[in-house]
Amino acid sequence: MTGTVLLEEFHDDGAKAGVLIRKFVGQDLDSIMTVRCGDHLLRLVQHTEFAGPTGPEWRSFTYIGHNETTSASCSADGIVTVSGKAMPALERAVPSYAAVRILLDFLAGKQRETTYREFLEGDLTVYDARLIRLGKESVETPTGTVEATRIELHRGSTLANTFWEQDGHLVASDWNGAMSYPVDDRNTLVKGLHPDVVTTIDDFLAG
Repeated sequence: MTGTVLLEEFHDDGAKAGVLIRKFVGQDLDSIMTVRCGDHLLRLVQHTEFAGPTGPEWRSFTYIGHNETTSASCSADGIVTVSGKAMPALERAVPSYAAVRILLDFLAGKQRETTYREFLEGDLTVYDARLIRLGKESVETPTGTVEATRIELHRGSTLANTFWEQDGHLVASDWNGAMSYPVDDRNTLVKGLHPDVVTTIDDFLAG
């Protein structure tokens, strides 16, 4: 994934509202989700350093959300430390933003199901996570209706997100109501967005 940039546009209530961008550089992943909510610009940012070029094993992350910063590290034996304090409950768990590596590997494979432990960076809640590949169905995208395979992410007993893939590539994602769709270039990504969001995007891509 080194050098890969994944661009997605967010739609809320059928209207384009923001973006999700992931940049893989070396063994690092930089992610940003930014959405304009009325007069407020929501920005969720994470920097993750992985233990190697493949797999979900991570070594550190910094997460900035809702004007708060959370930093953590993970030792080679899976011990997670947050702000200098050991967190045994997070052992062998993957930060939710870093779990995109698990999702991308799952999309590219043929297995019906995969399981792992995941935690949310904002409140450090830990879940037993499960990705399940289901059948094909029609899904609406900004460019038309496509037939795609449905994939569900369950956290514990709760359906957290739904993804649709075609030939191993995402075509749409449902984030509990808000939808995101991959796009190929920056100009398509920023079209129709508030100038504040565009500035945030360009600063992130240039960084």
